[in-house]
Amino acid sequence: MVSRPAELDAVRAVLSTVQDPELPVDIVSLGMIAGAEIEADQSVTLRLVPTFLGCSAQFLIEQNVVDAIRDAGLGTARVVWDSADTWSVEKLAPPTRKVLAEHGIAVYDGGDLACPYCSASKTEFVSEVGSTLCRSLAYCHECMNPFEIFRDHRGGRLQSWVGSSGRAVPLRIRSAVAPKRTPT
Repeated sequence: MVSRPAELDAVRAVLSTVQDPELPVDIVSLGMIAGAEIEADQSVTLRLVPTFLGCSAQFLIEQNVVDAIRDAGLGTARVVWDSADTWSVEKLAPPTRKVLAEHGIAVYDGGDLACPYCSASKTEFVSEVGSTLCRSLAYCHECMNPFEIFRDHRGGRLQSWVGSSGRAVPLRIRSAVAPKRTPT
C-alpha cells in the first residue's frame, strides 16, 4: 500500500458519484466505504460494507465502482466486500436521512419512528420484508400512507420501537392493505 492523500481524495470524490441502485443516494453518503488504498502498481483497492449482507445490488454497485474509477482515469479498481465491518444507520451522512425522507423512506434507529410524509409518530410496523432486503414496511395512521423503513440490521429483526406514549410498543404484523376511508 502506498499513501497518497491527494489520490485518495480523488477516489473518494469519484465514489461520491456512484449511486446506490436501490436508494436515491450515493455510496459515500450511505457510509458504505470502509477503506481505500492505492497499491504500488497504481491500482485502487476499495473495502465496501454492504447495507445488508447478501444485498442483491452488491454486484451492480461493485461494477459501477470499478467503472467509475476507470472512467475517471484513476486506474483499475478492485472491490473487497468487508463482511467483518457491520453497517449501521449511524454511518449515514447527516443530510442522507433528509434525502431518504424526501423519497418516502424513514430511517429507523430506535425510539419513535416518524412518518417521512407528515412526521407523525402514530406509525405501525407492517412487514419485515420491504421492496429490498434493507427495507421494511410501515403504515402511518395520521396521513394514512404506507412507507418504507431503511433500517439498521445489527440486531436482526425489528423488535419494537418506542411509540409516542414513551413505552415500548410490540411490533405487530398487520395486513399490508390500508383501511378504507369513509367519504366525508
